[in-house]
Amino acid sequence: MKHRKQRLQARQQKWLQEVDRYLRDNLDNHNVVVADIAFAMCMSERNFYRKLKKLTGITPNQYIQAFRLNSAFELLNSGQVDTVKELAGRVGFYHTDYFSRLFEACYGRRPVEWIHENTEMA
Repeated sequence: MKHRKQRLQARQQKWLQEVDRYLRDNLDNHNVVVADIAFAMCMSERNFYRKLKKLTGITPNQYIQAFRLNSAFELLNSGQVDTVKELAGRVGFYHTDYFSRLFEACYGRRPVEWIHENTEMA
C-alpha cells in the first residue's frame, strides 16, 4: 500500500511539473486562462480545477498568479529587468499598477524598490 501511495505522489508531482512547464512556456502571455491549461493537460476545465485544487489547496487562478509572482521575484533577483513595465510584461501582467500591488502584497515591497536596489548594487 505504501509503495502505491509513493507512486501516486510521484505521478501527482509529475502532473504539477507539466502544469508549471506550460505556465513557464506561456509566461509572457497575459491571455492564458484556466481553460487553456486544462486543454493542454487533456482535461476538462472542471476536472483540471478539481485536481489542481486538491493537490495544491488553491484555485487554478491563484496558482497562475502565484506562479507569475514567483517568476517575477526570480527575475528581479537575477537583475535581468530594468523597469516594472518590462517585468510585468515578461511574467504575463498587462497592467503594471495591478502587478505592482499584487507583488507588494506578496513580498512586502514594490518591484520598483527591488529594481532600484539592484541598480545601486551594480
